[in-house]
Amino acid sequence: MKIRIRITVRHNREILQHVRKGPTPGWRANLFNEPEVLMGKLATFGIEMLRVVILLMLTLLVLGGVEQWVFKLLYGWEGNLYTAVPGNLLVFFVLYRNYWQFKGWYRSEKNQRLKPVWTRSLSIAALLLVLLPFAIPVVLSS
Repeated sequence: MKIRIRITVRHNREILQHVRKGPTPGWRANLFNEPEVLMGKLATFGIEMLRVVILLMLTLLVLGGVEQWVFKLLYGWEGNLYTAVPGNLLVFFVLYRNYWQFKGWYRSEKNQRLKPVWTRSLSIAALLLVLLPFAIPVVLSS
């Protein structure tokens, strides 16, 4: 007795696996006739990854530009904001997990917001990392 697996889709959102016992005529044809559903899921995942990369670049460019502008405005010279980049990455991570992932094309039941404790902790860590380059010239001048 062999077990056959057939993949079907309901409401184009979830993939269910049905197990059928015994020989089913054309079970291989049914399995290979539905790649467009799997391809659709893969295509939306690919588009979402492209969206994440574009959002990441825009976020880092905007936040980095604003930080450089404020640093130059305060101190008169451009600083090396090396610790601000990990802080900006944390800001992007919090924004994506709590807001942007629900606005995209890829839908999944696994999409969840960060817990408030994690959101608060990561936001405080990001703020400290972003403010650290601004505090160094003040400490060195005194």
